[in-house]
Amino acid sequence: MIDQVKSELECYLRQYGWSYYTEGKSVIRSGWQGSERSYPLLIEVCETWVSMKVQPLLALNIDWETWPEIAVKILQLNDATSFVKLVIDPEGKVGITLEILNSSLSGEIFNNMLGILGYYADMVFEELLEMLDQVGFSYCESLDILT
Repeated sequence: MIDQVKSELECYLRQYGWSYYTEGKSVIRSGWQGSERSYPLLIEVCETWVSMKVQPLLALNIDWETWPEIAVKILQLNDATSFVKLVIDPEGKVGITLEILNSSLSGEIFNNMLGILGYYADMVFEELLEMLDQVGFSYCESLDILT
């Protein structure tokens, strides 16, 4: 089942003209260029679901105990989004994920998932930067240096 779904996803990516590469049996990596920045796309296929992630959306790499107000704001932003959820990986990188059952996958659904991820990636990224400014967290996104 995983091979079949992964093959179908690769077909959709080729159809849309997206470049991609695979990692192992169940992972596809791709990405797109938005109006302001590029977004990495990670697609993971399991027996029952497909997970599409923009990860990292923002590489904070911070000590969360020192900045709990950032974690609170991310949770509030997570509550305000529909269809997607914000995630934080063990290194502190913030991402967005959207999951669907394999049985529901089609070209139209895949296209809708990309649209939803693109919409929220732009919106959430801007809101995260505004929130970081509000709490006084200094960052330099272009150099990936955070203070």
